[in-house]
Amino acid sequence: MGVTTLIWDHNRVALWRAGRQGCVILAEGVASSIDAVVDFLELHADATSITRLRIYVDLPELDHNLERIPRIGSKLQKQLLEQRSKKHYGNELRAWSAVSMLLEGEVAHQFYFVSSLPQGSVLPLSRWALAAGVYFEGIYSLPQALSLLPVEEHTQAGERIDYMALGGAAYLIARNADGRMLFFSRLEDRNCDRAQLEQSVRRLALFTEQEFGVIPHLRVAPDAEEAREEASIMAELCLLKLQPSLNLLPDSERLRQLYLRLRHRAFLLGIVALSASVLLALPLIEQK
Repeated sequence: MGVTTLIWDHNRVALWRAGRQGCVILAEGVASSIDAVVDFLELHADATSITRLRIYVDLPELDHNLERIPRIGSKLQKQLLEQRSKKHYGNELRAWSAVSMLLEGEVAHQFYFVSSLPQGSVLPLSRWALAAGVYFEGIYSLPQALSLLPVEEHTQAGERIDYMALGGAAYLIARNADGRMLFFSRLEDRNCDRAQLEQSVRRLALFTEQEFGVIPHLRVAPDAEEAREEASIMAELCLLKLQPSLNLLPDSERLRQLYLRLRHRAFLLGIVALSASVLLALPLIEQK
């Protein structure tokens, strides 16, 4: 069962699928709202045979922030993160994920990287997949997923800022000496001039210095990175194994998808069992 990957990056949507001959784009278009994305999926669901779907998003309302949490039980940490989310966003219903950054040196506290999105940008996609019989793997932050992709060996020494372009935008990803992501920022135009790039690098380096005491520097020249094809980055994104904690789908929607998957498996097992019983019964019928 092939996994179809949807990229929703501001107003651009694109469907990709990884195969034996590499990652190919199936369809692309423009969508400025969740309804437009659902219409795009409905339009291409049959033509592209979508049976299993994963979505990466980078939207203006997608928020990322750091939380320093005491080293207490996991349930208490989750409750504390929920309380801080309500304090920050008020009564707005948001789908969010939190993952430990596993940074060394934190004794009494640990850093969590939190991504959140209004539930109105998540639920219509999940409900569409459920109604269409599509197994929805989840919805994930695009820049966070890009920060998890493997990097070249020659760029793995010391604190650094990696440059990566995808579509019309580009991303600066700050890493510590161990290669772990600290934070990232988005460049609206991958073809921005050198002054804008340096300003964004300084802003990101200042943030990491304030939060972690680390001053990274840009290690990969944009000209060299731009030569890398978008399809090669998408091939890695399509095959990327993501932790469940990165999924922005609410638990209720994940359970709906789990039940859908169980029904599909039960249906297939029923067909196999029925076929086996028929094959076993045929010799007995012939004997009679």
